[in-house]
Parts: sequence; C-alpha cells; structure tokens
Amino acid sequence: MSSLLKTLLPVLGIGMLLTWQACDRTVTRVVENPDVTDATSNCFECHSDDDTFLIAAGQQWENSFHASGLNIDRGSRESCAGCHVSEGFVQRANGEPVTGHDNPSVIHCFTCHAPHTNGDFSLRWTEDAELQDGTTFDLSNGNTCVSCHHSRRDVNTYV
Repeated sequence: MSSLLKTLLPVLGIGMLLTWQACDRTVTRVVENPDVTDATSNCFECHSDDDTFLIAAGQQWENSFHASGLNIDRGSRESCAGCHVSEGFVQRANGEPVTGHDNPSVIHCFTCHAPHTNGDFSLRWTEDAELQDGTTFDLSNGNTCVSCHHSRRDVNTYV
C-alpha cells in the first residue's frame, strides 16, 4: 500500500467519525438485549474517542495481513470468496450461497463481528471447526479463524 494511501486512510476515518457524530439513526438489532434499546441515537452514545478496546483492535487489524488487501484477488471466484473477502465470509457465516464479487472488501471488523445487528461484539461464526477428513473440534472463539485457516486437503489422501 502506498505511503500516501496509508496517510489518507486514518485521516478519512477520523473525518467520517466526526461526520457521524452529528448523525441520528435508528439502531436496530435482531437479538434482544435488555441493556440496549432500539432508539434513535448517535455513534458517540456507545463509542468515544478514548475507547481503548476499539482503538487497540483497530491498530491490530491495521497491522494484519487481512488489512493489506493482498488476498482479495480471489474474491471473484465463488470457491474462494467465502474466506478471502468480507462479503463472501458473511454470506458463508449466514448460511447463504457464496457468490463471486467483482469489487470485494478486505476482511475487516464487521466481517467477523456484527455489533450493530447483535448489540455486542459476538462473532458471526460459532460452529465447531471441521477438517477435510471430517474431524471436528471446538476452539471456542478460535472457530471463527479456523473456519478459513485450515488445510483444504484431506490428510488421509496425501499421507
């Protein structure tokens, strides 16, 4: 990624946050949470500029391979989009058919989390991890990662 782009992205992000500060929107959720009400609110009723959890998570993502965009070239193929691009992963996690995407997004926060839908930072993918040989195991929150980061071959075929 060019140094100009690395400089502009944080500036654009801050500008978007400042713009959203004044916006009112209806917050809707699928999961009922007694601590959260469906009402018109602005972003800073939940988020603040000193929310260190979100800041740390954002910085970790910025330094990850997912943020680089170097693997979204496979997003146009249905067989690859379920792991390589955000739209494909969300389709797969929702149990929808995965389609190819001509203008895909990198894996980002809302790929794995749906806080505005769920009302919290729970993960979209919670199913046990399954290997190509049919072996399943439960890594708790790690199941989200293993849903893509695993061998695509059955070890019994190749040993």
